[in-house]
Amino acid sequence: MMKRSKYVILLILVIGIISINSPTKSQASDIMVGAFYYPWYDNYRHWQEGYKGDPIFGEYSSRDQAVISRHIDWAYSYGIDLFLMSWWGPNSYEDVTIKDYFMKSKDISHIKFAILYETLGRLKTDEKGRINFDNPYNKLILVEDFRYISKTYFNHEQYLKIDNKPVVCIYLSRIFDGDYKRAIKELREEIRKEGYELYLIGDQVYWQSPYEDSEKELMKQFDAVTAYNMHTSVPGIDVNFVEKVSSKYKQWYEVASSFGIDFIPNVMPGFDDTAVRPEAKHPVITRDEKRFRYLCEEAKKYILGKGMIFVTSWNEWHEYTQIEPDKSYLERYLEIIRDTFIIE
Repeated sequence: MMKRSKYVILLILVIGIISINSPTKSQASDIMVGAFYYPWYDNYRHWQEGYKGDPIFGEYSSRDQAVISRHIDWAYSYGIDLFLMSWWGPNSYEDVTIKDYFMKSKDISHIKFAILYETLGRLKTDEKGRINFDNPYNKLILVEDFRYISKTYFNHEQYLKIDNKPVVCIYLSRIFDGDYKRAIKELREEIRKEGYELYLIGDQVYWQSPYEDSEKELMKQFDAVTAYNMHTSVPGIDVNFVEKVSSKYKQWYEVASSFGIDFIPNVMPGFDDTAVRPEAKHPVITRDEKRFRYLCEEAKKYILGKGMIFVTSWNEWHEYTQIEPDKSYLERYLEIIRDTFIIE
């Protein structure tokens, strides 16, 4: 595994700074592009678990201000408006990175950010693998976490708000069970006491049918629904992947539209977790620039409501879904994002 060279990183950063001076925003678009962002890397943090690709900055620290600035510059230059920051609890490594490093970047004015609430890191699953809100612990932690998030992040000028409502995306909301309606209702009421109305995005969109009553009831709890990742452990998922995703998005788009709920499609360049989970033997979705462009074009058809689309991911190197520049493909995935969603 490649180890970080401070000299090489410094040289790359100097070249990058010389070439860009200050970031230049791509042509304006009505589409807001967000990318899931992981602020969890450091020496012997996450990199040692395994990853695919060859990051331009090597095994960098998410707390390196030069790296943060370059990430923001890249995003800004190619039309990515938003980082959805993976959050694992109060005073977690990720929490400290966001509030004490990312939010203090000299370039923070060039990017919006919002919290991706990592349910599996905060809430308990039952024997069926569901997050059951009949368990009082889950409701308690959910409310306490959001209260902390509201006090820590919502008043920052770059925190994303839609209709003056701070945005939070809830990972794997599709596995909510039990009395989730009451839990979300109480969550909204408690955060209202902090002075905020929430705009909640549920990660509900997947391969299940959105026409089922249970899916419709869950969808109604959110202001918008999205997919984090349309990979699934089915043999042959790589075959006609874009066509399969487009067909499923059409269904979710129709149901969300019928309820007046925003639908946020998701795109990703591929999926390969064999470096971090070799024993799982999950099927691989091969990275392919042509197919990624095709997926972006198809997903664009289903943007509904506030005009947003999400990308998995900026830098989830474990699953090889990242569009952060790599020594092999450089900035080509960023160029596809810009060409599809920004330049009219």
